[in-house]
Amino acid sequence: MADIEPIHTPSNASPIVFFDGDCGLCHAFVRWVARRDVHGVFWFAPLDGETAQRLRAQGPTWPETLDSVVIWTPTLAAGARAAWYTDGVFMVLARLPWPWPWVALARFVPRFIRDAVYRMVAKLRYRLFGRRDACDLSSQAAAGRLLL
Repeated sequence: MADIEPIHTPSNASPIVFFDGDCGLCHAFVRWVARRDVHGVFWFAPLDGETAQRLRAQGPTWPETLDSVVIWTPTLAAGARAAWYTDGVFMVLARLPWPWPWVALARFVPRFIRDAVYRMVAKLRYRLFGRRDACDLSSQAAAGRLLL
């Protein structure tokens, strides 16, 4: 991860997608988001990295042992907000160009159902998608948007 340096730093209004740095599925999700994020809204950082530690210390809090994508969004009025599991995924989809905000309408499925499915996939993710030793976000779409 250390060999990819950001071209610039995120603004105070930039959402950050935190992901499991070892998870193949998480890497695929981040690459998928980066390709569709044509306006460069999102930044990306591993859950066990320096950026996550710094923001956890500042709040808002999210569980220490979390096997989920986490989206951290600063808001001007109420301070920062963090969301994980399906809420986090839907927050990302809602900020991507059409048609992805429409997919985010699935957030109206009861949370206990959608999060149960998410957790089931999360438990199997290493077996199904493998582990990654290094962050492979060197694609053109994600270039310069990886934080440590």
